[in-house]
Amino acid sequence: MKRTMLVALAVAASVACSAGTAVTTEIDFDAFSRTMGKFYLTAQIGRPGEPDYRFFYSDKSGHVHVYHVKDGRLETEWEVTTLGSRATALEVVDLYGDGKQKLLTSSINGRLLIYDVASYQLEWENLQLRFVRVDHATVANLDGDKQMEVILLADDLLFIFDSYNRSIEWSSTAKTNAKFVAVGNVDDDPQLEIVLNNGIIFDGRFYNIQFQTDQPFGDRIVLQDMTGDGYGDVIGEFPDRTLRIFDVWRGRELW
Repeated sequence: MKRTMLVALAVAASVACSAGTAVTTEIDFDAFSRTMGKFYLTAQIGRPGEPDYRFFYSDKSGHVHVYHVKDGRLETEWEVTTLGSRATALEVVDLYGDGKQKLLTSSINGRLLIYDVASYQLEWENLQLRFVRVDHATVANLDGDKQMEVILLADDLLFIFDSYNRSIEWSSTAKTNAKFVAVGNVDDDPQLEIVLNNGIIFDGRFYNIQFQTDQPFGDRIVLQDMTGDGYGDVIGEFPDRTLRIFDVWRGRELW
């Protein structure tokens, strides 16, 4: 599973501590990309080792760092130091379906922000849409239109946020008390499912509860087809570092 602390350690081993200072040893960027892609609160765009490559990560202090390649080495390109608390999500994605990459990040103190990756300008912040706490957020195209939706866990509720109109499309009425969310197809119907770490699964089209377990999936979860049936299985990490794998389609715990 992904760990922010390990990201900081791995990057510290590859990137000089002071901003803008290059490492003295060239990096195997293919290996770097494969490794960094496994961690939580990281993102990558471009081709490893090429000028268009960018590596994003957030540290435990709530700073977002962006590195680029210069002369075969990673150098600091840009940083966000104004989140005010630790980040709870970091996504770099074509949010509006126009070919332009956006950085979406959230923080535990209730902030949701969208930056343009080309200019690193802040495009939007939830100044009118206040939350006390944002536990996690991810993005997915739930309704098949051009833009992506932001699936947001804030103040113990689940929100579906229209990224283009920047408004709430839907919110749960009952508190979910979930802290982590993943989106994917975990059964044999065509639409995506919204999987919460507390064991509740929402239909990604009508937003009704489709499935619920009597135990949580874990503190953090990822969806991966472990059985080869074409549907995502839920892999959950627990505080004691044990893992649980659950096959939602067959309704059984695998491991």
